[in-house]
Amino acid sequence: MVEMRARTTINAEEMKYNNRGRILDHISREPLSRAELSRRTGLTRAGVSRIMDELLEEGLVREYDPVAGSVGRKPVAVGLNGSRYHIISLCLERNCATLALCDFSGQPLISERYRGAGVDGDSREAMGFFAERIQAMIREKKPEGELLGMGIMAPGPLNSRRGQILNPPNFPLWQGVEIADYYRKEFSCPVFLEQNASAYALAENRFGLKGKYENFLELLVDNGLGGGLILGGSLWPEGGGSEFGHMTIDIHGPKCSCGNTGCAELYASIPNIVKAAEKKDGRLDSWREIVHLAEAGDEAGLSAIGEEAGYLSSLIVNMVNILDIQAVVLNGEIIYKPELLLSALRKKVREQAIEGRGRAEILVTMLPEDKEAVSSANLVLEQYIRRGKLLQPIAPQTLE
Repeated sequence: MVEMRARTTINAEEMKYNNRGRILDHISREPLSRAELSRRTGLTRAGVSRIMDELLEEGLVREYDPVAGSVGRKPVAVGLNGSRYHIISLCLERNCATLALCDFSGQPLISERYRGAGVDGDSREAMGFFAERIQAMIREKKPEGELLGMGIMAPGPLNSRRGQILNPPNFPLWQGVEIADYYRKEFSCPVFLEQNASAYALAENRFGLKGKYENFLELLVDNGLGGGLILGGSLWPEGGGSEFGHMTIDIHGPKCSCGNTGCAELYASIPNIVKAAEKKDGRLDSWREIVHLAEAGDEAGLSAIGEEAGYLSSLIVNMVNILDIQAVVLNGEIIYKPELLLSALRKKVREQAIEGRGRAEILVTMLPEDKEAVSSANLVLEQYIRRGKLLQPIAPQTLE
């Protein structure tokens, strides 16, 4: 009897935090009224109001002005209270890094960008420098509320559970670095590490698409090629990241640094598509120049756009055929004036996908301009919302 009572108590506690998390998940995307939250979550209005009263008392949410234009008593929308906590955000890329201090809603309070962060120097010196800059940001902004955690995104492959960057190609400074453990000790807070494309996919789901699609692929194309896959509203696979750039699209192609042959990244990443185009026509020395010439009707520019569409469609068609995803979101340098590329991609996917599965929407990211800071901070917000309660310092091997 005692065991059954204990189990019932645990289940009730889990249900409480699960329902809190569901409500926080919805209002983190946009402020909503209690009635709308009841409709979206399936919880009773009384249940929503009870949870909302707790969240208001804890200072996690705040009420906005009544909804304009409504008849009768105007409903009051509720959203996250950005000043309740603050979040440290670090985005590492192959040629730069973005460091930011964000509020509880993931919006940057202050951010800084540094060139050459992936190649030169020593990793411990770089981590120490970023720690000093974070302290300076906190002194300057004096953010309200406690530090909730730190989110870090970096090129893969990496081990999210251990908080370790493994061996990303062309990223020598950070090879094998257990970066999460370093900052966990430095700031005595939870630290979460995720692959760039996966972090963008999570942020896209929350702040860009706002939950519009249950299943979509975020395709990041810049100096490398990566993908973040959202299935059933959640990141897949969890904890390890996906290496879409290392899917073979040419079995007779060259050897990749990952050990595979004919990887998509060897063809479709920006440096490689530009290199191939420039060999054919010396004017095509950057992706922007390729786009400019293609827009002017130049055959060489149009041909390069077509080749890129062919490479990317090989990846997209496989994903659409296997998983029947609803949308593909392009991100990275590839989305510069993307109309010609989007048109070519949509045509190829319609022609090549299994009948009925070529309807997947292909669009560009809807994330804000400061997407690096927002997406890194969102890694902490994701964990908080999933738990529905305050994060605690977590050992590397138990990171979710």
